[in-house]
Amino acid sequence: MKQKYNIYLTRVSKYLLVLILLVSGISKIIDPEFALEVLKAFNLFNESINIFIISILPILEIILAVMLLLNYKIRFTNISTIILFFIFFAISIW
Repeated sequence: MKQKYNIYLTRVSKYLLVLILLVSGISKIIDPEFALEVLKAFNLFNESINIFIISILPILEIILAVMLLLNYKIRFTNISTIILFFIFFAISIW
C-alpha cells in the first residue's frame, strides 16, 4: 500500500511541476513586461542581459515541462528543473 501511495504522490508532484512550468512559461510569453520589471527590481544584471533572460526563460520553462511530461532524458530534465527552481528560490530570498 505504501509503495502505491509513493507512486501516486510522485505522479501528482510531476504533473504539478509540469503545470507550474507551463503556466509560468506561457504567462511570460503573454506578458514579458511584468517578468522584466520583476527582474529589473532585483538589479542583478544590465538591461540587455535582462531582456536576454526574459527571452530565453519562457522557452526553457516550456521545454522542461514537455521533457518532464514525456519522460525524456529523465536525469538531465530533473537536474535542470531542480537548478531552475533553486535559482528562482535563491533570487526570491535575496
